Amino acid sequence: MTTRPHTLMLIALLWLSLLGCDDGDDKRLEERRARAAQQARARQAQEAAELKQLQAAVEEARAQRAKTRAAFPGSPDTSALLDQVDKLAKLHQIQVLHFKPVARKKGRKKKGDGDALGGLEEIPIQVSLQGGYSALVDTLADIASLERPTAFTGLQLKPRDEKAPGGPLLVSGQLLTWWRPDAPAEAPAGSPAAQQAQALKRELQAIEDDLGRLTRLRREGGQAAELLAELASLLTQPESTRARREREALGWDVDWDPRRLWFSQLSQKGEQLTIRGGAHTHSDVAEFLKRVDRSPKTRAAQLGATQQGADGRVAYTIQATLAPREAGQE
Repeated sequence: MTTRPHTLMLIALLWLSLLGCDDGDDKRLEERRARAAQQARARQAQEAAELKQLQAAVEEARAQRAKTRAAFPGSPDTSALLDQVDKLAKLHQIQVLHFKPVARKKGRKKKGDGDALGGLEEIPIQVSLQGGYSALVDTLADIASLERPTAFTGLQLKPRDEKAPGGPLLVSGQLLTWWRPDAPAEAPAGSPAAQQAQALKRELQAIEDDLGRLTRLRREGGQAAELLAELASLLTQPESTRARREREALGWDVDWDPRRLWFSQLSQKGEQLTIRGGAHTHSDVAEFLKRVDRSPKTRAAQLGATQQGADGRVAYTIQATLAPREAGQE
């Protein structure tokens, strides 16, 4: 049987079309490969640029952390700190009655929570100071300003002799400080770029957390002195016209005589503050409660109780929460 000419033509056309499809597929495949290679080179260039930026940021942060770590001693010895506290006490004419380092605690409290500052270890010190009110305030403020970061916590204030309320006062609490046992680990070099980038990001975040905690330590270190100074100001009668107007705007009775009320004990536990003292009348307690409640250092002040004694004077208890310090307060 012979094949007709038009049949042969159809077969030839079909074969040519198939050949043309193969050529088109090859071109598209080459184009996809070229685009993929270009995208890979672009990603590599971007990763290299990001890695370089991260390395620069980490180096800068490492230098800053090294500088801040230098403020901490490389030994848990507290003799230098004791000497500084004793010199400040003599300067302000008060006495150091008790200075005792207690069991040291690691800065790390739980997994994922960084140490106080890149591997620092905490040294709690039980401290008791005796002296006049203003001298104690100045001493605590100077301790908070030492180059070595410290924080006075658990503030307790009461008369040295309960039977002689007009005598010297006793301030006790815990002085926290830190030391650096070793340098923090750094991100490994020589590993693939992606791994280096991840390690550097973790290190950079850890350093930023460390520096943030140091800022908070310095900011909170002077809170005890500021609190005592604020309570003294609440029991000071404003003298200038401007001061009287400012206090009136807060709801103060500026004609009230602050000598009609006194506080004999002050106790701080965490953010909770308890004030105990006496007054001539319940109205005097109400005025002081209002001032504590509207102070920028405290909030949510509440009356715990009042009790009128046989002599007509009123004993009181006031409870309040310490207000968080603003970032700009130093």
